[in-house]
Amino acid sequence: MSIEGSSQKMLTQALCSMVRDGLVLQRDHAEVPPKVDHTLTESGNSLRDCVMKLNDWGLEHHEHILAARNSTI
Repeated sequence: MSIEGSSQKMLTQALCSMVRDGLVLQRDHAEVPPKVDHTLTESGNSLRDCVMKLNDWGLEHHEHILAARNSTI
């Protein structure tokens, strides 16, 4: 996975935090090579609508945000 401006280490730390906080369930498979998968828990799923609304807001206001950033540089 790649997210512009985010390192693999930062993404891994965020995922570990979400697992620790009970938002994501991590399942380790006893395989070689190692395989791990992640799914949202019930609590994590309850945040989906809120996160999607925030994402939609960001997409809707993206140009305004970029213009504001560029005007302060």
